[in-house]
Amino acid sequence: MKSIRIRILSSFMILIVIIALIFSIGVNHFIQRYYYGNKIMDMKEVANSIDTIYNTSDSEDEALNRIEYLGYIFEGKIQILDTSTNKIVFENKRLQYSEGVIIKEIVYKDQVGLVYETSFPVEGARWLIFIDHLESDKYAALQIPIIAIEDTISTLQAFLNILLMITTVVAVILSIILSTNITRPIKELHRVARNIGNLKFDDYYKGLRQDELGELGQELNSISNKLENTINDLYVEIKKEKNIDLMRRRFVAQVSHELQTPISIISSYTEALMDGIVEEDEMLEYYQVIEEEANKMSHIIRDLLELSQLEANTLSFDFNEIHLRPFLSTLMERYRRVIEGKNLRFSYTDECTRDVVIQGDALRLEQAITNILNNAIKNSDDLITVGVYNEQEVTKITIVNSGEPIQANDLTHLFESFYKGKSRNKSIGTGLGLAIASQIFDKHHIAYNVDNLEHGVCFTIRIKDL
Repeated sequence: MKSIRIRILSSFMILIVIIALIFSIGVNHFIQRYYYGNKIMDMKEVANSIDTIYNTSDSEDEALNRIEYLGYIFEGKIQILDTSTNKIVFENKRLQYSEGVIIKEIVYKDQVGLVYETSFPVEGARWLIFIDHLESDKYAALQIPIIAIEDTISTLQAFLNILLMITTVVAVILSIILSTNITRPIKELHRVARNIGNLKFDDYYKGLRQDELGELGQELNSISNKLENTINDLYVEIKKEKNIDLMRRRFVAQVSHELQTPISIISSYTEALMDGIVEEDEMLEYYQVIEEEANKMSHIIRDLLELSQLEANTLSFDFNEIHLRPFLSTLMERYRRVIEGKNLRFSYTDECTRDVVIQGDALRLEQAITNILNNAIKNSDDLITVGVYNEQEVTKITIVNSGEPIQANDLTHLFESFYKGKSRNKSIGTGLGLAIASQIFDKHHIAYNVDNLEHGVCFTIRIKDL
């Protein structure tokens, strides 16, 4: 199984080979045509200059003198033929060659050049010839020796091939460095996640990246800190209890159990990324799954912290007058959509005969009641019924869900933290939700209990009127 580092490095190496191959083909197979083409275009410019000289000179002699000077700049042979007389009107003698044959025709940007082979100055000498029709009804024939072009091309090809080799070596080195830098944070995240899974919180992600990996690392650090602080705080509370050793072991087991699933998912997904078994188009999905599981852990930790603060009496409450009936009506109407969205039936009945005003924290009471509603939603098989009634100086709220009853030995433990009883194949309780609800009710001096019905479960809340 290839690691992600090997996969990334292989991708870089393939890219380097492709680029080097394209560059090498261009240098060794196309540069000659390109260079010949540029020479033809240079000769075309000289022909245009000759045309300009004829058009701007006052006499033939002046034009020929100026063309003679142009020949020194051109460093090749210039021959001008008058088409009306078929006579050569100008020919610089610096380059000569005997009769030969045309061996190649080069077309570049609609201009045509000819490769001409002669026996002068040596057998097999070749020349590049360009012939252009001038506006003055003359032909300009320009020739340069090919040996100079070939020497230049050979030198250029050798230089570019050396440059290609050096560039390839540098690219390979940079690819190794880059692939290492990419995979290093993944390995570090895997190590941190594994240590969190082992409840070791002294290891942190120390990377400075600003991308998704950096954000994930910071989230893992935050989870590690919160989890460590929460566990430490809860340890302090547990030490206040009589059976301190038993409660400590139970708490660690419960926390480990609740966090094991998201931690295992994070660990397995980071290991998959590190091992390179994830395709590149699936990486973003893996990062999203890791982030979702991290958020689940964060939610569990927040519940643990809130429960700890409730039990330690350090969570503040904002007590005000609450008109209970409109408060419950608004809450139930909002939850109606949630319940019906789960394909369950819902019924809310207000049979109060008087206005009910209580003293309490509306936000916390809503949290407690919705925790019970969420438990009812999870365990109902068809119907959820909520009723509000007056009983002397008490207002009673009942939340009933249809379904199988709770086993008798589970009823007394239902509001304990992390407690999850079993009723056949269905999970009873939320682990923390009902424990938080019970703490909130206790702070408001509200009585509550749960009872089995013939075909369901009934949560009852009794609130004293002001």
